[in-house]
Amino acid sequence: MYWIRSTIHFKYYLKIKCNSLNFNNILDIKVIGAGCANCVRLENLCKEIVSEKKLTASIEKITDYNEFGKYGVYLTPGLVVNGKILVHGKIPVKSTLEHWLENEMKGN
Repeated sequence: MYWIRSTIHFKYYLKIKCNSLNFNNILDIKVIGAGCANCVRLENLCKEIVSEKKLTASIEKITDYNEFGKYGVYLTPGLVVNGKILVHGKIPVKSTLEHWLENEMKGN
């Protein structure tokens, strides 16, 4: 019984710590593409915006064709942020991508 109580308290403690350290606002960015020039450009654009705006984000490159369908992206490059498809088949303008990432960071 003590172990269950300590686990519950530990989970509650982690929840409080994550909220205080702002871990709930981490962007999960997935750039989906096989490695073409546009895919690399979109990935670099995401990295540039994240570093300029000092956003907390994890950027992952998905290059496996079998994974593309799991995210609902059938035209590359694709961009999925926090589980939402933001764009596929084209590269957004930098100001548009900044706006999208900032909105996702705010939770809108």
